Amino acid sequence: SQSQALTNWNEVISTNWAAVLFLTISPIAALIAAITYSYFFGFHTGEIGLWIGFHYITGLGITAGYHRYYSHRTHEAHPLLQFFYLVMGAAVMQERVLLWARNHRIHHRHADSKLDPHNIRDGFFHAHMGWIFQNRPIDADFSCVKDLKQNRLVQWQNKYYWPIFFIFGVGLPTFLGWVLFDRPLGGFIWGGLVRLVVQNHTIYSINSIAHTFGKQTFSLAAEARDSWFLALFSNGEGYHSYHHRFASDYRNGYKWYHWDPSKWFIRAAASVGLASGLKRTPETAIVRARLSVEHEQIARSLASLPLEKRTYWSQKAEESKAQMESMLLSLQDARQRFRDYKAARGRQAMANSRAEYEALKQKFIESKREFQASQHRWSTLVATAALFIR
Repeated sequence: SQSQALTNWNEVISTNWAAVLFLTISPIAALIAAITYSYFFGFHTGEIGLWIGFHYITGLGITAGYHRYYSHRTHEAHPLLQFFYLVMGAAVMQERVLLWARNHRIHHRHADSKLDPHNIRDGFFHAHMGWIFQNRPIDADFSCVKDLKQNRLVQWQNKYYWPIFFIFGVGLPTFLGWVLFDRPLGGFIWGGLVRLVVQNHTIYSINSIAHTFGKQTFSLAAEARDSWFLALFSNGEGYHSYHHRFASDYRNGYKWYHWDPSKWFIRAAASVGLASGLKRTPETAIVRARLSVEHEQIARSLASLPLEKRTYWSQKAEESKAQMESMLLSLQDARQRFRDYKAARGRQAMANSRAEYEALKQKFIESKREFQASQHRWSTLVATAALFIR
C-alpha cells in the first residue's frame, strides 16, 4: 500500500549500481574528452554556444515541463507544448516524467522529513545525489501521479524514453555540430556529454544548495532558500523558498526582474495559445508571507534583550506590522476599485465621468505611495533589529 511504502521510504533495499557507475564515470569521461578534443582539434566558440544553448533550451523541459507543469500543474499546456516538454526533458537524462514528478510531489508533501526522497537533513551529499544511489520500496509506487499515467503523451515518453534521449540528447547536438561547424565530435562532447554532466548537477543543486545556502524568505521552518545566483544557471529555479511556499505559481522568480527564463517561456507560450490558465499568487499573499517571516526574525533578534528594551521594540514591530497590513488592504481595495471601474465602463463613459475616473486613479496612486512608505519603515525596522538592537 502507499502508506506502507511511505513508511519504508528511507529503508534502503539495495544499491543502484547503474546510477553509482554513471554519476561517477560521466564527469571524469566528460573532462577527459573535453581536454583531449580541445588539445587535438582546438577550441571553437560555436561549440561552447551549442553547449550553453542546449543547457537552457533542453533545461526548459525539466523546469517549465517536468517541474511546473507535470508536477505542480501551474498552467495548462497544449499537446504541442507537452511534446516539447517531454522531448526536451528526456534529452536532459533526468529520467521519465512519471518517476520525476512522483519523487517531486512526495518531496513537497513531506519536505525536510524522513519521507522526503532527498531530505537535506540527511546530509548535503544525500540531497544532491546520494539518494539516487539507493533503491527503496516506494520506487514501484506511482499512486500520487495517477493523473499523469492517464496522459497519452506521458505514456509515449515512458515507452520510448531511451530512443528519445539518444535522438535529441545525443544525436541532435552531434548533428548540429556537423552542420554548423563541421565538427560533429565537438557537438557530441560539448553539446552532449559535457552539457549533460553540468546540467544534471545544476538540477541536483536545487535539492542540495537551494536547501542549504541562501535566504529563507518565506519560511524559517522550511530548509528551502532563495538564491538568485543559482537561478542564473537553472532557468530560474533558484528562488526555492518562494516555490515551496507557493508551489502552484507558474513563476519561481515572482518579481519582474528576477531571472526566471521558465516563467518567460510559459508566458510566451500563453501569448501564442500554447499555454493557458497560468496560476499566479496574489501580491497580497506574497507580502503577508514575507511580513510574517520578517516579524518572526525580529522576535528572535529581540529575545536576548532586557525586558524593557524588548517590550519597547516589540511594540514598535507590532505597530509597524499592523500599519503595513492596513496599507496593504487599502492598496488592494483601491487597485480593485480602479480596475473594476475601467472594466465596467468604455472609453466614452469614462470621458463623460472624468472626475470620477481621476478620483479613483488618484486614490490608487496615494494608496500605493502610502504602502511603499510603510514598506520602507518596516524594512528599516527589520534592518535595525538584525544589526543594531543586539
